[in-house]
Amino acid sequence: MRVAFTTLGCRVNLFETEAMRRRVRQWGQAQVVSWEDEAEVYVINSCTVTGRAEQKCRQLTRQVKRRHPSARVVVVGCYGQVKGEALLRMSQVDMVLGNEEKRRIDEYLPRVLAGERLLEAESFAADLGISRDEWVDGLEGRSRGLIKIQEGCNLRCAFCSVWKARGPSRSRPPEDVVRQGRILARAGYEEIVLGGVHLGHYGRDLRPRSSLREVVKSLLEGVDERVRFRLSSLDPSELDSSLARMLLEEPRLCRYLHLPLQSGSDRILERMRRPYRAGEYRELIEGIAAADGDFGFGVDVIVGFPGESEDDFERTRSLLESLPVSFYHVFPYSRREGTEAARMDHPVDGRVAARRAGILREMGRHKRRAFLQRHLGRRFDGVVEGTGKRPSGEDLREVMLDNYVRVWARADRSWEGRRVTVEVTGWLDEDALRGRLIAT
Repeated sequence: MRVAFTTLGCRVNLFETEAMRRRVRQWGQAQVVSWEDEAEVYVINSCTVTGRAEQKCRQLTRQVKRRHPSARVVVVGCYGQVKGEALLRMSQVDMVLGNEEKRRIDEYLPRVLAGERLLEAESFAADLGISRDEWVDGLEGRSRGLIKIQEGCNLRCAFCSVWKARGPSRSRPPEDVVRQGRILARAGYEEIVLGGVHLGHYGRDLRPRSSLREVVKSLLEGVDERVRFRLSSLDPSELDSSLARMLLEEPRLCRYLHLPLQSGSDRILERMRRPYRAGEYRELIEGIAAADGDFGFGVDVIVGFPGESEDDFERTRSLLESLPVSFYHVFPYSRREGTEAARMDHPVDGRVAARRAGILREMGRHKRRAFLQRHLGRRFDGVVEGTGKRPSGEDLREVMLDNYVRVWARADRSWEGRRVTVEVTGWLDEDALRGRLIAT
């Protein structure tokens, strides 16, 4: 049996797909092949954050069946967890598994190959713990390592259905996190990203209770000193002063935070059920930026949330314009069935939301270029990533700086995944930097 996997959505999904590949290889009764190869079973690890993510999943199922009519298609993960019945009604889908069931993918492969059509996506038990048998030896095609240290979410933001798809917040024990970090370090990874659905809640469910700061400290003490660590998305209400100080002072921690804002209007934040206000967000970012002007900040913003007026939007635009952030992810509001927001009145016209998104994206481009400009003529620590095609047509590789800036430089393939020092020498094009490696 030949099995192919692909991933939609977040870093947590990437980790889980790699864990499924590993489990199938250890099972020993199937061969894992690439998504482009011929296979008997194609597994899509799905996402349900937006309607577009769900649409992409459906498109992939149709593409597989057009290319390989006799192949079996299995959709696993978040989309299957919340809308499994609708998925299984598609003629292109042969089996649907939820987020817990996909961890036992090897048990289901013989059944789908035998022609069984099945939906298994059980509800999450209140006392559900995190799986302790998910391990990865590496990440296919990735120059940076990744550890899922936390799962699930206890927040119920009005626009989000992830808590339904992922269940309650639960944390991987610190000893497992450190063990996984050592495995990735031995595999040659010199940067490891710490991922989770709600990273800031790490450790609250553990006994004895722990915290994100404590598990980061354990990794710094227990994993090879060549490895640096990066935090993925973190809720702004959960970044306390001790963790912020650690990020500023510890050289093995990347100087970057992805902090979802969603709106700069307190009225809309309250409607969204977000646990902070715009003034707190401003204070957080300005405090870190004052201590380190090269610190990178990524921001998520939703425009067109039900009830968002022009004044609400202007508050968001004004806040973002004044903050020292390096880039935005701007999303027009996507209605999710079963969420509180889906029942709210005063929907915003799609054309209005698109106009507002365009304004923020254009402002974000200017912000991004201004942040990149600060790097010219200076040296930074980075990790060499894969080859990319640039408008110049040159054979260059990306070097990811610790503050999430990408610099394009000539680098031998053998350097991929290694930490290097890069000097930023100029612009490659209007929104990309050129550099040269000066040490490895």
